[in-house]
Amino acid sequence: MPAQANAPSIPQAGRQQARGRVFTFLLTTLAATDLTLFLAGSFALTLFWAFVPIAMIAMPFRRLQRVDHGSAKWLAATVVAMGASVAYAFATAKGSSLVLSGGFLVFGTWMLGQRGRMNRDEVGKTMERILWLYAITAILGTLLITFDGADSALAAIAKSSYDKNSDTYRVQGLASEPSYAAIVAVAAWLSRRRLAVQGALSKPGQRTSTLLLLFCLFMFKSVYGVILLLLMASTYIRKKHLRFRVFALIAAASIGLVLLLGWLFPDSRLQQILNGVFAFDIDLWMEADNSSFMRFGPLYYYFANGDIGTMSFWGGHGAASSTKYFGDAFGMLAGEDVDSLQVGFIPAFLYDYGFFAFVAVIGFGISLCRGPFRFQAAAMLILMLFNANLNTQLFWWVMATMFVSAPMVAPEKTQHISAND
Repeated sequence: MPAQANAPSIPQAGRQQARGRVFTFLLTTLAATDLTLFLAGSFALTLFWAFVPIAMIAMPFRRLQRVDHGSAKWLAATVVAMGASVAYAFATAKGSSLVLSGGFLVFGTWMLGQRGRMNRDEVGKTMERILWLYAITAILGTLLITFDGADSALAAIAKSSYDKNSDTYRVQGLASEPSYAAIVAVAAWLSRRRLAVQGALSKPGQRTSTLLLLFCLFMFKSVYGVILLLLMASTYIRKKHLRFRVFALIAAASIGLVLLLGWLFPDSRLQQILNGVFAFDIDLWMEADNSSFMRFGPLYYYFANGDIGTMSFWGGHGAASSTKYFGDAFGMLAGEDVDSLQVGFIPAFLYDYGFFAFVAVIGFGISLCRGPFRFQAAAMLILMLFNANLNTQLFWWVMATMFVSAPMVAPEKTQHISAND
């Protein structure tokens, strides 16, 4: 009888169900990182940004649950540090970048207040639907490439890009590039896996999602995808203390294989990349493979040539000022006369907002990774930061997937659920 007394009324249950659907649809739009409705100058209105106001009206911010207090503190530290950076370097900050950063921070704050409204079983189903979406759009993109349909209306939802290194087109689903698509798919898979381990799904089977992930990564042909796949494979090692050992062994074996292939094929692009890395010759690395270089080279360039130790290093140079700094250094990789270049969070955010804000954002992200497979989640997050910045949907997609799959209760109250935990 008490349970019936506390049960929601039929209208309340209907509203809760509707709000849950709004939240999961918002997650789907967030995963579609390049589904653009229209362009206004350099600003692209994506389906996600068009739906955010509707979601916030339908689901107002609620009081934070105790389990999210740690993340909220890190987010508050991020806001304070970024605010101090803006005050310090306001003269060189770009207004449009500040507005976009503010919008994403508002979204992150609102997201933390939705913990009690989530239907975790529906969230798990949504992650599988997103994998289906990326698999289907990858197939459709392949058909468009094969039958020369790149100019058709379908190309807006089944995207592809030309890879000059391999002289082929690569599909990328609903994302802006293949590596983005690989990260979206892996984050969806890991989020569902974390929920299944906690017993939060009505159908905890992972086989379909795993097959979809493997198919997507095969279609996207991204090095990021291969690295993340090895990381995800370690979640199947049942004993936690063995996961790190096996992952370290896989990582060492992978590095050894790369070095062996470079030695066996001395004239290959791989060996040229290795020569540039080991000789600390960024020009040689850029010439061999500018795609891999632009993931990690700018960080090396900044520490080798930047103003490390000055106030600007700690407080930042101004929002979006990194586009000019790295554009002057590496714009020629994107084409002639290019003097503005967007690189990943590492090192763009470090340059724009400084070391203190940089640490606060990473602390916020890692705090969301608590729960099952937090090492894999945090490692995926760090790898993503070389590829996307704070003002991108991919950044907040990874944050959101870890938030929705974290335990609903504080760590000290969490019971041991599975050997995989």
